Amino acid sequence: ILPSIPSEDRIAQIKKLNDWVKKKFKLTPQGIWLTERVWEPGLVQDVAAANIEYTMVDDSHFLSAGIPQDQLWGSYLTEDQGVPLRVYPISKALRYLIPFEPPEKTIDFLRGIAAEGENRVALIGDDGEKFGVWPNTHELVYKQGWLKKFFELLVENQDWLKLRFPSEGLREKPLGKVYLPTASYTEMMEWSLPAEEQTSFHHLRNEVESQNVDHAKFVQGGFWRNFFSRYPESDHINKRMLMLRRECKSYNNGQTEEAKDLLLAAQCNCAYWHGVFGGLYLPHLRDALYERILRAEKSLDALRYENGDWVETKQHDFDCDGDNEVFLRNSKLTLVLSPNEGGSIQELSYKPLAVALSNGLTRRAEAYHTKVSQAVLKEVAEAQPKESEDGSVASIHDLVLAKEEGLESLLHYDTYRRTSLIDHFFRKDTSAKSFHQGTYGELGDFRDNAYEVATVAKPGWAILSLRRQGTVWAEGEPHNVMLEKRLRLNADQSHLTIDYTLENMGDSKLKTWFGVEFNFGLLAPDSPTHRYRMTDGSDQPFNYFGEDKDQKKITLEDSWRGFAVQLDWERPAGLWRVPVETVSMSEEGFERIYQASSVVPHWKVELKPKGMWSMQFELKVTPTKDP
Repeated sequence: ILPSIPSEDRIAQIKKLNDWVKKKFKLTPQGIWLTERVWEPGLVQDVAAANIEYTMVDDSHFLSAGIPQDQLWGSYLTEDQGVPLRVYPISKALRYLIPFEPPEKTIDFLRGIAAEGENRVALIGDDGEKFGVWPNTHELVYKQGWLKKFFELLVENQDWLKLRFPSEGLREKPLGKVYLPTASYTEMMEWSLPAEEQTSFHHLRNEVESQNVDHAKFVQGGFWRNFFSRYPESDHINKRMLMLRRECKSYNNGQTEEAKDLLLAAQCNCAYWHGVFGGLYLPHLRDALYERILRAEKSLDALRYENGDWVETKQHDFDCDGDNEVFLRNSKLTLVLSPNEGGSIQELSYKPLAVALSNGLTRRAEAYHTKVSQAVLKEVAEAQPKESEDGSVASIHDLVLAKEEGLESLLHYDTYRRTSLIDHFFRKDTSAKSFHQGTYGELGDFRDNAYEVATVAKPGWAILSLRRQGTVWAEGEPHNVMLEKRLRLNADQSHLTIDYTLENMGDSKLKTWFGVEFNFGLLAPDSPTHRYRMTDGSDQPFNYFGEDKDQKKITLEDSWRGFAVQLDWERPAGLWRVPVETVSMSEEGFERIYQASSVVPHWKVELKPKGMWSMQFELKVTPTKDP
């Protein structure tokens, strides 16, 4: 998505693809397809600087700028700071006709346009997936002959219907000058809104359309960049990429070519947003971005440090949310902690294999979740007639399918971000089930509130201290409690030590139930290569749900990528293991997606007045394959 990346990278991305096209097809492109048709006026200069003469955006962009529908059959000129660019409107009507309606309807539509004036240009630009990948389209387009019939009709009508490339239209005079607002296609503008507001927007637009369909063109939705505020996980990846991109400027160009190329790859849009399709909800897409980012970080580390004998801490508001995050790094691990969100670990990455161990996703309400209970199983829908009486087929936006039964029972939502090192004081009636469902109660104010930060860095090691003096309720009474967690990272080790201390600051005894939550996003929920390894020799898949007693250690092994995460703690603990699973939309309907494994050791703690309780964790990441 070009507006979401630096200006110089916009130019680099366009030139990189155009160079490939030129080499492959011996042709230099003159135009550009804007990813997801996300338009911002500031793109003009960068697109033109990449030697591009035209682009195309949805006709809704033009309509909202006040251009009448009957004046959209051609191209317009826009400019920014005196730099011009030709812009074509993409016909929404054609996008919905092709290939979902019989081909004759498309010809009739084009005939109607031609009848209203000479030299009119109707442009169709859309996803190739609708020709065989989207539900039912392979059957329709190929087996039922939609595509063959469409081509035959184009040939039969070539006396009045001409096919040409958009670049050929550059020889024609533009229809006028236009300044387009920030926009994408209508559905994208809706998806970028908060879930609860999408329903309100949908109702408003339908209400306006029912009263005067022409007025609806002025009812716009949100703004693409709001996906970064809707989904902090997306924002984190984007801002990590941007942070490293800025770091590249500290070196000579020739030194950072590898890192810059990896960061360009980490700008691939799919995992940064979510609408009808999986997108951000697909862990392997997020993992692919993290892999490039971590490989780029490792490349830049090699420029900054002569060897692996280093460790550093840094406080920096890298995601521009108004609060400093803390980076704790060495040659093997990168940790990003958020003191203002419970002192939690937002990122835990293992750089030798470029794996983000924290690649999870918080369970959130989506506007389409109201339809989950109405969804029809995919195989049932496939057994039913696909066409209406007039030969039309439902668009992907109209289908309500499910890939398995009972998905409504998985609609649980989190009230905090599912990261690691999250401090819980549980209510007495909490269970693994209520924790999994998000219906349990907290008796402390530590989970997602602010912690004080202190760091010490010496040659060979660094310590990060996070402290909070807060309240824990017990037997209906508030108790003043100091909680400190100290993280120690040594140079050139993938081994983290975490020391916890709870101190009862009050004058009365405190009995409480304390737990620390870790979330590991390791891609595969049920695979022989992705297993929990327990001290009794048993193993379970990562989507295992259960509770164990008197545990002091757990290992999560990914033998496919070749590493294991071992978590030890000093005192025997109860241990919950619950999968973090979401329900989201995909091309084939609603689906369950494994996002992470939540591991929660917990203890019943009794503190005398002014008494203290301590606990040490050891977290180790080790390779399980030879390099």
